[in-house]
Amino acid sequence: MEYSSALQYNDYIVNKQSDIAKQMIQLVTETQTDLAKAEQTRTLMVTRIAQTIRDIERMPDWKGNTILRDKALSIFGFYRGLFADDYKRVIDMQKDGDVSPEEEAEYNKIMKNVESREDVLDRDFKTAQMDFASKNGFQVATTSEMQSKIDSIK
Repeated sequence: MEYSSALQYNDYIVNKQSDIAKQMIQLVTETQTDLAKAEQTRTLMVTRIAQTIRDIERMPDWKGNTILRDKALSIFGFYRGLFADDYKRVIDMQKDGDVSPEEEAEYNKIMKNVESREDVLDRDFKTAQMDFASKNGFQVATTSEMQSKIDSIK
């Protein structure tokens, strides 16, 4: 794919991230209401995220700069692992309808670990995006409605 501007390059990545965020919100909702559906969505997300990674890997550099693309790949790789492993375990713990104290402790440990890893990756991506925008003469929003929704479900 050819990108006619740095903004278009940025937006391609952001749109991919936004699509995944929408699926995350759907998955969290389904986990609270229909675990079978949540498992289907989780499996589909792993496949879609893998495709997104392939799409981003094929992106060219932007005038020699690969930092934004590379940071995006880091966060998408995290998402793939999150939904392939961590969230699968979270769903599995709930399947029998009775979450034991040990499972609850494991769940809390998983969520704490996920949050700390995600915070670092998000910060790195946002920094790369702001630097990219600054160097290429456009501005990016510092907050988004989608991010607010994601933050509210953490």
